[in-house]
Amino acid sequence: MALDGGWIQPQTEMQRRFVDCCNGELRADTVFEKLWIRYRKSVRDELAERKGRDEADAELRHQESGLLERLQHAHDTPEQEIDRISRALQKLEDYRRWTEKVRDL
Repeated sequence: MALDGGWIQPQTEMQRRFVDCCNGELRADTVFEKLWIRYRKSVRDELAERKGRDEADAELRHQESGLLERLQHAHDTPEQEIDRISRALQKLEDYRRWTEKVRDL
């Protein structure tokens, strides 16, 4: 998040590659890159449904900064982070389905 948001500069080749994937300059290959791109798209699409694209981008950055703050205090392994992101994606998908059901009422 900090790399994608530009809050910190990439220090390694892997981090530079991740930033390039986030910017659409490279295709995501690793599980983490794919999950992160999918997460960003899911959140952005959900927010865009409720708000304009500019507002959605601003809200996404705000949410990411809060998540970054929480992660700075975490000492999880990359696998645990991937699991956490996967669970967050599932929650987003559950929320999306719920909002569709509510709209259909």
